[in-house]
Amino acid sequence: MKAKNPKTGADFVDDATVNGTVSYDLAKARTAYRQAQQQLHQKQLTLSITCGDDDASHQIAEFIQGQLTSHLPGLKVNIKAMPFTAMLGKVSKGDYQLNLTSWAMDFADPSQSLTILTSDSNSNMGHYQSKSYDRAMQAAEGTDALNATKRYQDLVQAGKIALNDQAVTPLYEGRSSILVKSHLQGVVYNNFSGAANYRTAYVK
Repeated sequence: MKAKNPKTGADFVDDATVNGTVSYDLAKARTAYRQAQQQLHQKQLTLSITCGDDDASHQIAEFIQGQLTSHLPGLKVNIKAMPFTAMLGKVSKGDYQLNLTSWAMDFADPSQSLTILTSDSNSNMGHYQSKSYDRAMQAAEGTDALNATKRYQDLVQAGKIALNDQAVTPLYEGRSSILVKSHLQGVVYNNFSGAANYRTAYVK
């Protein structure tokens, strides 16, 4: 289950997407990289990715490392994997260059993830600050909270501001698939998370 436009039924992600902010564009990346080399007067650059030390985070960081170093000559990428709490401590102090992390949603409303980027959020580890972003979120949760259409547009505006500013760069959306035997009946599935509740389950 996803958040939908109350007027058109369009998916929130489609409405809030900004062209060129999350799409793969190697030519543009190489141009930006050469500009960085010129501005810094360095041909060899080094970046560090801070991430958790779990297998999934480490594997994703290694993939990013491989992609960056194979396509951008002269770039070295180090991976700093550490326990999750240690990573949070470093990132919250601004002691990092790139941070790889994830967020799990509890309910189907964009505000749950967008609130993270407000200036006063404790979860705003990147210390992103934008007055226009804060205003859009304040309107969504305040003056427009009871108007579904206006609130939705406020959230779309906030999402576009964050993407234009590259406050975060979404990499992927996690999914999982479950096979269920046909003779298992009465299982109730959460419409958003897909979690199974077996309280009323029985075998037919």
